[in-house]
Amino acid sequence: MGTNTIKQMLNAASAAKLLKNLGNDQEVQNKSLSHIYNLLGKERGLYTKIVQTLELKDQSLDINELQKVSPIPNDKIEQLINELYPNNDFHISSEGITASLSQVHKVESEKLGTIAIKIKYPDINEQLNSQFRALKLASKGASFISDAFLNLNDHISNLSNTVTNELDYIREIEIAEKIKDKIHLPFVSIPNYFSDLSTNDFLVMKWMDGDYFDENLKRLNSDQRKELAKRILRLYLDMLFNHYYIQTDPNQGNFLYNGINITLLDFGSVIELEKIQTDILLYIIDATINEKDIDFFSSFIALGFDKDKLSHIAECLPFLCKQLFYPFTCDYAVNIKDWDLKGNFEKVLGKDKMWFRSSGPTYFFNIIRSFFYVLNTLKKLDTTISWKFILNDQCKDKLNEARSIKIDEVYNSFTKFSSIAKSLRVLVKENEKEKVNITLPISAMMELETIISKEVLDTLNKNGLDLNRIIKRATKNGCRPQELFTLDKESKNYKVWIE
Repeated sequence: MGTNTIKQMLNAASAAKLLKNLGNDQEVQNKSLSHIYNLLGKERGLYTKIVQTLELKDQSLDINELQKVSPIPNDKIEQLINELYPNNDFHISSEGITASLSQVHKVESEKLGTIAIKIKYPDINEQLNSQFRALKLASKGASFISDAFLNLNDHISNLSNTVTNELDYIREIEIAEKIKDKIHLPFVSIPNYFSDLSTNDFLVMKWMDGDYFDENLKRLNSDQRKELAKRILRLYLDMLFNHYYIQTDPNQGNFLYNGINITLLDFGSVIELEKIQTDILLYIIDATINEKDIDFFSSFIALGFDKDKLSHIAECLPFLCKQLFYPFTCDYAVNIKDWDLKGNFEKVLGKDKMWFRSSGPTYFFNIIRSFFYVLNTLKKLDTTISWKFILNDQCKDKLNEARSIKIDEVYNSFTKFSSIAKSLRVLVKENEKEKVNITLPISAMMELETIISKEVLDTLNKNGLDLNRIIKRATKNGCRPQELFTLDKESKNYKVWIE
């Protein structure tokens, strides 16, 4: 070990000690609590359930106020920098930009140019570890939820790992360098990191100019919005399927935009998946697009889903995949604003959705989490793009690999596309004479309430027939050919079925 390295380690230890002494315990505790709440709040289903189950919503705690905690003042930061980097030529040019676990300062240097220094809040590691220990203890007391149904501890551990990764600056640099070597999209920029100047408390990298998404969006015309939407989706698919990386805590602070160009900033929450995991997921998506007769139940087990839990909704899986991967199945450009993923998911599974969530491996829901961030971003762009074309273009080689995967079947033919009805039929007669006879694709079943008249809907409700329950019953039976309902109203007879 060289003399300079030893000196750097001693300086880092001294600066870390000084950083610790700067901390206001209550402020740091509030920041760490805020970060956990933010992580929990981003999960619309499972992690929100954790908050509700453990009754974590302390009425005396105002999350908005926690996020307004002031940054460590510049004079204190200068003291820290001078302790860590003696004889430096650094000049802090602005007040710190606060985040949930750290703050970032723009620093000018004659030797290095404009750089960014990210500094952890004092004692943040200890505070977070303490709070996660308390969270795990509290989850053990939630005895009214069966461990067989929902393993809270696994998902709390997943959140804990996410935060641990965010606080590991050395790991962040290593991940950033790997991604920089692999991602070669011309519209993507990644800052240079100064590993020789960075420690586990201080991260030094090149300053990158740009705006957060919402501010950048204000300056884009319709053509630019469309192009940026294509690029965001292309980047996501390239990272996931070609290079096996996902951002487990996606938020606007992790990206900068210059018009239609994208800068990736924060790699602390980026994880690398196993190749087989993304290959099987792509195999399922491709089978959904082309309605290949694969065994979806076996395929999800190969992804890591629990066989016993998933068996409760096995026959729903082919039709469920049609809803989950809908944009990829379209031969035309789609606007994500017109896609009600949440509503369709509810219609297919209803209360049984917990079997899907509780049976899945944590990495799969990290993928879903990052996927939802992409969806929400594309919704803001409010434009149409062809997901199918972009997937085929960006992941052509990987699709060919995925198509060659062989999965041993462990279930039966009812979890294949060949078991699904192909059409929705609507027949209306009046005085025994045919008035309406239409045939629609099976996907129209999800929009049945917009197809039939309000008068018929009201009559169904009066007769105790709930349309969502009717659809749920059909999907639970694997959408096999069946009658959905018949209804007599005065001289009219209505019959709706799938075949």
